Amino acid sequence: MDLIKEIKEADYNQIPEAFKGTEPKEIIDHIKTVITTGYFCFDGRTGAKDFWRYILPVIVLCIIPVIGQLFVLATLLPTLGITCRRLHDVGKSGWFLLLALLPVIGGLIVLFFCIPDGSKEANQYGPSNEK
Repeated sequence: MDLIKEIKEADYNQIPEAFKGTEPKEIIDHIKTVITTGYFCFDGRTGAKDFWRYILPVIVLCIIPVIGQLFVLATLLPTLGITCRRLHDVGKSGWFLLLALLPVIGGLIVLFFCIPDGSKEANQYGPSNEK
């Protein structure tokens, strides 16, 4: 199972590293940028730092009752877009997003696909944009 091997060998430090030395205003600005400029963009690649700076705050905000449900609807397309671009960065097809349709476990599987480091060189989805 390549997925299990990838998960075991993944660098989980990239998640807290994405927030290290970052002001809350920077994270809010990043979320606004993803929502406004990447609203319907499924092409290209997104690096781990940009992905985690967007997805973790969005997940936390989605947990809030009522407001979270409205937030999920408002950020659905940008979230699908950035997740698709992150899957491209790790060399997987954006079609793996369909796994998120599986109740409970599907979203976790997609998040696990997003954990491995992206390739530093260009792949079939475009050049690396990791900073």
